[in-house]
Amino acid sequence: MARKAFSGDLVRQLPKGRMEPYRLWFEYLKQALKVMPQKVDRDFYAQWGEVETADFDEWWQDSWRKLFAVPSSISVISTEQDFRGCVEDPDCVIIRVFRNGTTTQKLSDIKGLLEKRFGKSGSRSQAVPSFSITAKRSVHYPALRHKLRFMQLVEEHVTIEVATRRYVEWAETWNAKLAPKSRRRTTVPGTLARFAKELDAYEADLQKRSRAKKTEAFFNAQKDVQRFLKSGQKILSNVASGIFPGSS
Repeated sequence: MARKAFSGDLVRQLPKGRMEPYRLWFEYLKQALKVMPQKVDRDFYAQWGEVETADFDEWWQDSWRKLFAVPSSISVISTEQDFRGCVEDPDCVIIRVFRNGTTTQKLSDIKGLLEKRFGKSGSRSQAVPSFSITAKRSVHYPALRHKLRFMQLVEEHVTIEVATRRYVEWAETWNAKLAPKSRRRTTVPGTLARFAKELDAYEADLQKRSRAKKTEAFFNAQKDVQRFLKSGQKILSNVASGIFPGSS
Protein backbone atom coordinates (compact mmCIF):
# COMPACT_ATOMS: atom_id res chain seq x y z
CA MET A 1 0.00 0.00 0.00
CA ALA A 2 1.34 3.43 -0.96
CA ARG A 3 2.34 5.69 1.88
CA LYS A 4 -0.08 8.54 2.41
CA ALA A 5 1.40 11.92 1.57
CA PHE A 6 2.13 14.11 4.57
CA SER A 7 -0.39 16.94 4.87
CA GLY A 8 -0.11 17.97 8.52
CA ASP A 9 -1.05 16.72 11.94
CA LEU A 10 -4.00 16.99 14.33
CA VAL A 11 -3.27 20.65 15.03
CA ARG A 12 -1.73 22.18 11.89
CA GLN A 13 -2.18 21.46 8.19
CA LEU A 14 -0.51 22.41 4.91
CA PRO A 15 -2.63 24.58 2.59
CA LYS A 16 -1.36 22.62 -0.45
CA GLY A 17 -2.14 19.31 1.24
CA ARG A 18 1.28 17.73 0.67
CA MET A 19 4.96 18.28 1.32
CA GLU A 20 6.39 18.17 -2.22
CA PRO A 21 5.68 21.82 -3.22
CA TYR A 22 7.49 23.05 -0.12
CA ARG A 23 10.42 20.71 -0.76
CA LEU A 24 10.75 22.21 -4.23
CA TRP A 25 10.64 25.75 -2.85
CA PHE A 26 13.43 24.81 -0.43
CA GLU A 27 15.53 23.27 -3.22
CA TYR A 28 15.01 26.23 -5.56
CA LEU A 29 16.05 28.59 -2.77
CA LYS A 30 19.13 26.48 -2.13
CA GLN A 31 20.04 26.72 -5.83
CA ALA A 32 19.41 30.48 -5.86
CA LEU A 33 21.72 30.91 -2.88
CA LYS A 34 24.37 29.01 -4.83
CA VAL A 35 24.17 30.74 -8.22
CA MET A 36 22.76 34.20 -7.44
CA PRO A 37 23.37 34.84 -3.72
CA GLN A 38 23.44 38.61 -4.21
CA LYS A 39 19.84 38.56 -5.49
CA VAL A 40 18.30 36.54 -2.65
CA ASP A 41 16.13 38.57 -0.26
CA ARG A 42 17.74 37.35 2.93
CA ASP A 43 15.48 39.49 5.14
CA PHE A 44 12.44 37.78 3.64
CA TYR A 45 13.94 34.34 4.25
CA ALA A 46 15.39 35.10 7.69
CA GLN A 47 12.99 32.68 9.44
CA TRP A 48 14.13 29.82 7.20
CA GLY A 49 17.55 29.64 8.84
CA GLU A 50 20.73 28.38 7.16
CA VAL A 51 19.20 26.75 4.10
CA GLU A 52 22.56 26.52 2.28
CA THR A 53 23.85 23.82 4.63
CA ALA A 54 20.55 22.29 5.77
CA ASP A 55 19.23 18.84 4.99
CA PHE A 56 15.61 19.19 3.92
CA ASP A 57 14.14 16.39 6.05
CA GLU A 58 15.74 17.70 9.23
CA TRP A 59 14.93 21.31 8.37
CA TRP A 60 11.33 20.38 7.58
CA GLN A 61 10.66 18.86 11.00
CA ASP A 62 11.68 22.08 12.71
CA SER A 63 10.14 24.50 10.23
CA TRP A 64 6.92 23.38 8.58
CA ARG A 65 4.54 24.39 11.37
CA LYS A 66 5.80 27.94 11.78
CA LEU A 67 6.48 28.66 8.09
CA PHE A 68 3.80 26.98 5.98
CA ALA A 69 1.00 25.56 8.13
CA VAL A 70 -2.38 26.92 9.15
CA PRO A 71 -4.64 25.66 11.94
CA SER A 72 -6.55 22.50 11.05
CA SER A 73 -10.30 22.99 10.65
CA ILE A 74 -10.72 20.48 13.48
CA SER A 75 -7.91 19.78 15.93
CA VAL A 76 -7.22 18.14 19.24
CA ILE A 77 -6.49 20.55 22.09
CA SER A 78 -3.64 19.00 24.04
CA THR A 79 -1.92 21.90 25.80
CA GLU A 80 -2.98 24.84 27.93
CA GLN A 81 -1.42 27.17 25.35
CA ASP A 82 -3.58 25.70 22.58
CA PHE A 83 -6.65 26.04 24.82
CA ARG A 84 -5.99 29.69 25.60
CA GLY A 85 -5.27 30.43 21.95
CA CYS A 86 -8.60 28.93 20.95
CA VAL A 87 -10.51 30.81 23.64
CA GLU A 88 -9.09 34.10 22.37
CA ASP A 89 -9.65 33.30 18.67
CA PRO A 90 -13.07 34.51 17.35
CA ASP A 91 -12.86 31.96 14.52
CA CYS A 92 -12.41 29.05 16.91
CA VAL A 93 -14.77 27.22 19.23
CA ILE A 94 -14.02 24.59 21.88
CA ILE A 95 -16.49 21.69 22.01
CA ARG A 96 -16.91 19.29 24.91
CA VAL A 97 -18.28 15.87 23.95
CA PHE A 98 -19.71 13.46 26.54
CA ARG A 99 -19.46 9.70 26.12
CA ASN A 100 -23.19 9.06 26.39
CA GLY A 101 -25.38 9.17 23.28
CA THR A 102 -24.90 7.84 19.75
CA THR A 103 -22.29 9.10 17.32
CA THR A 104 -25.04 10.15 14.92
CA GLN A 105 -26.70 12.28 17.58
CA LYS A 106 -23.37 13.81 18.59
CA LEU A 107 -22.56 14.79 15.02
CA SER A 108 -26.00 16.35 14.63
CA ASP A 109 -25.55 18.30 17.87
CA ILE A 110 -22.08 19.49 16.81
CA LYS A 111 -23.43 20.67 13.46
CA GLY A 112 -26.19 22.61 15.20
CA LEU A 113 -23.72 24.14 17.64
CA LEU A 114 -21.38 25.28 14.86
CA GLU A 115 -24.23 26.77 12.84
CA LYS A 116 -25.33 28.69 15.91
CA ARG A 117 -21.79 29.88 16.56
CA PHE A 118 -20.69 30.76 13.00
CA GLY A 119 -23.88 30.70 10.94
CA LYS A 120 -24.70 28.12 8.26
CA SER A 121 -22.13 29.56 5.83
CA GLY A 122 -19.34 29.33 8.40
CA SER A 123 -16.63 31.89 9.04
CA ARG A 124 -15.57 34.01 6.07
CA SER A 125 -12.05 34.60 7.33
CA GLN A 126 -9.30 32.33 6.07
CA ALA A 127 -6.06 31.48 7.82
CA VAL A 128 -2.92 32.51 5.95
CA PRO A 129 0.49 30.89 6.55
CA SER A 130 3.63 32.93 7.07
CA PHE A 131 4.89 31.82 3.64
CA SER A 132 2.46 31.03 0.82
CA ILE A 133 2.97 29.35 -2.53
CA THR A 134 1.74 31.78 -5.18
CA ALA A 135 0.51 30.89 -8.64
CA LYS A 136 -2.29 32.22 -10.84
CA ARG A 137 -3.06 28.74 -12.13
CA SER A 138 -2.51 25.15 -11.07
CA VAL A 139 1.14 24.18 -10.83
CA HIS A 140 2.65 21.06 -12.39
CA TYR A 141 5.28 20.35 -9.77
CA PRO A 142 7.09 17.57 -11.69
CA ALA A 143 7.85 20.16 -14.40
CA LEU A 144 9.41 22.42 -11.77
CA ARG A 145 11.61 19.55 -10.65
CA HIS A 146 12.68 18.84 -14.24
CA LYS A 147 13.66 22.48 -14.72
CA LEU A 148 15.58 22.59 -11.45
CA ARG A 149 17.50 19.43 -12.31
CA PHE A 150 18.36 20.77 -15.76
CA MET A 151 19.56 24.11 -14.36
CA GLN A 152 21.82 22.26 -11.96
CA LEU A 153 23.31 20.27 -14.83
CA VAL A 154 23.84 23.40 -16.93
CA GLU A 155 25.57 25.01 -13.96
CA GLU A 156 27.82 21.95 -13.73
CA HIS A 157 28.48 21.35 -17.44
CA VAL A 158 28.04 24.89 -18.88
CA THR A 159 26.45 23.99 -22.24
CA ILE A 160 22.86 22.91 -22.85
CA GLU A 161 24.12 20.17 -25.19
CA VAL A 162 26.15 18.44 -22.49
CA ALA A 163 23.49 19.10 -19.85
CA THR A 164 20.84 17.49 -22.07
CA ARG A 165 23.01 14.41 -22.50
CA ARG A 166 23.62 14.18 -18.76
CA TYR A 167 19.92 14.55 -18.01
CA VAL A 168 18.99 11.64 -20.24
CA GLU A 169 21.80 9.51 -18.80
CA TRP A 170 20.76 10.35 -15.25
CA ALA A 171 17.09 9.47 -15.91
CA GLU A 172 18.02 6.16 -17.54
CA THR A 173 20.38 5.25 -14.70
CA TRP A 174 17.82 6.21 -12.06
CA ASN A 175 15.02 4.17 -13.63
CA ALA A 176 17.29 1.17 -14.17
CA LYS A 177 17.82 0.93 -10.43
CA LEU A 178 14.09 0.80 -9.69
CA ALA A 179 11.59 -2.03 -9.81
CA PRO A 180 9.59 -2.13 -13.09
CA LYS A 181 6.39 -0.89 -11.44
CA SER A 182 7.96 1.60 -9.06
CA ARG A 183 6.07 4.88 -8.71
CA ARG A 184 9.37 6.71 -8.27
CA ARG A 185 10.31 6.38 -11.94
CA THR A 186 11.25 9.63 -13.64
CA THR A 187 10.73 10.85 -17.19
CA VAL A 188 12.75 13.00 -19.57
CA PRO A 189 10.85 16.18 -20.51
CA GLY A 190 9.76 16.10 -24.14
CA THR A 191 11.79 19.24 -24.86
CA LEU A 192 15.02 17.56 -23.73
CA ALA A 193 14.17 14.23 -25.35
CA ARG A 194 13.67 15.89 -28.74
CA PHE A 195 16.94 17.79 -28.50
CA ALA A 196 18.80 14.66 -27.42
CA LYS A 197 17.41 12.89 -30.50
CA GLU A 198 18.61 15.72 -32.75
CA LEU A 199 22.04 15.62 -31.10
CA ASP A 200 22.25 11.89 -31.81
CA ALA A 201 21.29 12.42 -35.45
CA TYR A 202 23.83 15.21 -35.92
CA GLU A 203 26.66 13.26 -34.32
CA ALA A 204 25.81 10.17 -36.38
CA ASP A 205 25.95 12.32 -39.53
CA LEU A 206 29.23 13.85 -38.36
CA GLN A 207 30.81 10.41 -38.20
CA LYS A 208 29.93 9.84 -41.85
CA ARG A 209 31.19 13.19 -43.12
CA SER A 210 33.39 15.86 -41.66
CA ARG A 211 31.14 18.76 -42.70
CA ALA A 212 27.73 17.60 -41.46
CA LYS A 213 25.08 20.31 -41.26
CA LYS A 214 22.68 20.92 -38.42
CA THR A 215 19.09 20.71 -39.61
CA GLU A 216 16.22 23.10 -39.05
CA ALA A 217 14.75 20.53 -36.65
CA PHE A 218 18.01 20.66 -34.68
CA PHE A 219 17.89 24.43 -34.29
CA ASN A 220 14.18 24.39 -33.39
CA ALA A 221 14.81 21.76 -30.69
CA GLN A 222 17.77 23.77 -29.44
CA LYS A 223 15.63 26.91 -29.12
CA ASP A 224 12.99 24.94 -27.21
CA VAL A 225 15.63 23.84 -24.70
CA GLN A 226 16.86 27.41 -24.34
CA ARG A 227 13.29 28.49 -23.55
CA PHE A 228 12.98 25.59 -21.10
CA LEU A 229 16.12 26.77 -19.32
CA LYS A 230 15.00 30.40 -19.34
CA SER A 231 11.68 29.40 -17.75
CA GLY A 232 13.53 27.65 -14.91
CA GLN A 233 15.80 30.65 -14.44
CA LYS A 234 12.76 32.92 -14.17
CA ILE A 235 11.35 30.74 -11.38
CA LEU A 236 14.76 30.84 -9.68
CA SER A 237 14.68 34.64 -9.86
CA ASN A 238 11.14 34.65 -8.44
CA VAL A 239 12.29 32.52 -5.52
CA ALA A 240 15.23 34.83 -4.83
CA SER A 241 12.75 37.70 -4.41
CA GLY A 242 10.44 35.65 -2.15
CA ILE A 243 7.91 34.25 -4.65
CA PHE A 244 7.36 30.57 -5.48
CA PRO A 245 6.78 29.68 -8.18
CA GLY A 246 5.23 32.83 -9.64
CA SER A 247 5.03 33.09 -13.43
CA SER A 248 7.68 31.66 -15.70
